[in-house]
Amino acid sequence: MNEGGGVMDDELKEGRGRGRDIRERTLEYALRAIKLFQFLQEGKDKAGEIIGKQYLRSATSIGAIIFTTYLTLHNNNNKR
Repeated sequence: MNEGGGVMDDELKEGRGRGRDIRERTLEYALRAIKLFQFLQEGKDKAGEIIGKQYLRSATSIGAIIFTTYLTLHNNNNKR
């Protein structure tokens, strides 16, 4: 779907991101999402405001999912 390439595609092609902690990468992604959200809020476009809010929720939820998964796996390993 990302036909134009971009930062994420470039990172994958160059091997950057491999070996880096998923938590670090999702934090960086969330910070970029917050910057985009702030940019969208500067405009007077109502659609940008609505899309920005939804995008921010979606982009930052990955961190919560990874955290929950990490805790679940950690707790399961401690029970063995």
